[in-house]
Amino acid sequence: MEKRGAKKEELITELEKLRKRIAKLEVLETEHKKAEEELEKKTEQLITLFDLGKKITSLVSKEKLIPWIARQSARLLGADVCKFWLKEGNYLVRGGGTREGMELMQKRRLKIGESLSGIIAKEKRPLAVENVLDEKRYIRKHRDVAKRLGYVSFLGVPMMIAKKTVGVINIYTKNPRKFKKTDIELLSAFADMAALALVNAKLFRDLEQEIAERKLAEEKIQESLEEKEILLKEVYNRVRNNLEVTSSLLALQSGLIKDKETAHIYRECQDRLKTMVLAHEKIYRTKEIAKIDFRKYIIALTKTLFYSYGADTDKIALKIDIDDTFLDIDTAIPCGLIINEFVTNSLKHAFPEGREGEIEISFHQKGKDKLELKVRNNGIALPEDFGFRNAKSIGLQMINILVNQLQGEVRINRDVGAEFQILFSEERQRRD
Repeated sequence: MEKRGAKKEELITELEKLRKRIAKLEVLETEHKKAEEELEKKTEQLITLFDLGKKITSLVSKEKLIPWIARQSARLLGADVCKFWLKEGNYLVRGGGTREGMELMQKRRLKIGESLSGIIAKEKRPLAVENVLDEKRYIRKHRDVAKRLGYVSFLGVPMMIAKKTVGVINIYTKNPRKFKKTDIELLSAFADMAALALVNAKLFRDLEQEIAERKLAEEKIQESLEEKEILLKEVYNRVRNNLEVTSSLLALQSGLIKDKETAHIYRECQDRLKTMVLAHEKIYRTKEIAKIDFRKYIIALTKTLFYSYGADTDKIALKIDIDDTFLDIDTAIPCGLIINEFVTNSLKHAFPEGREGEIEISFHQKGKDKLELKVRNNGIALPEDFGFRNAKSIGLQMINILVNQLQGEVRINRDVGAEFQILFSEERQRRD
């Protein structure tokens, strides 16, 4: 009997141990299930957060972004409404929210440290309140509206960028709710994403505004340039007209002069004026207001001179070898006047008594930064005592002045006829 009693006690002890082990296993299983559920929930939240992150980066318009942030903040934790504030200096100002969320914002701005949102902004950490109606830190005006609309529980998180508060997101529920740590972490993560998106949206809007302002400025500059171009063309046209009037007056005056030498001087002055008139005519007729097609200009100029002096083109050939070059008027006119003087003198003196010959004009790039103008004829050679610098004739003195104006240098070749080679800097043309 004693043995049986001892065995029974032993069995009871073992059963008790087994019962405790089963109870522990049940607790572990419950905890495991809970952990699995929490993990599953957290995974779902992370997936949701990832999807929201992809969507939020595609929204660059602040007008679309603000209501979207409000809606998603409420949906994320199944809240009824959302509102959020943005930090400006020492204040929080209305940022946005759902319709009733905006109604909860009775004040347009809060001081940092004032009410629940102000405290969150100041302390830079979330704040959860199960019943805002009993929360003394909640300002009365907001509390009265929350009571009227039936909102009870509150969760607020700061919107942070690099440890700086840029705003505060608030969500409310009508049913009492104790927000979990995972809820707070999820909304905090979304709030930081929203903060970055809002900053990016502001940068995008500023960039759009800057582009619009630049475009407007460019349009105004273009309008101004077009107006100036019209005015400049009108100036060139008036200068041309004035030069033509002066040339016509000289022609009338020369018709009254009986002295051949004086009449000849008048005619040379007319030719020089025509050279300048032609340059202004080319500028007026072209789309490029600052430059002259130098080749076309010289062809037109020499054609006028040959016609003016009645040159026989069967006996005196004209050879023009000029690069396709555009020169500014301050360079083209001096070069044109030099060519005018040389061609005029060649037609008058180089080919007497019907002598045949050739006049050649060339203009090329010489080296890296030099331009070369060369005018030559194969007529009568220049005399040995010819002095270009000390010349007494008006034409040669004029060439000397024009070469100085171009800041160039002249080389004269007397071997066959006459050749003038003028070199000047291309850099000088660009600088002028």
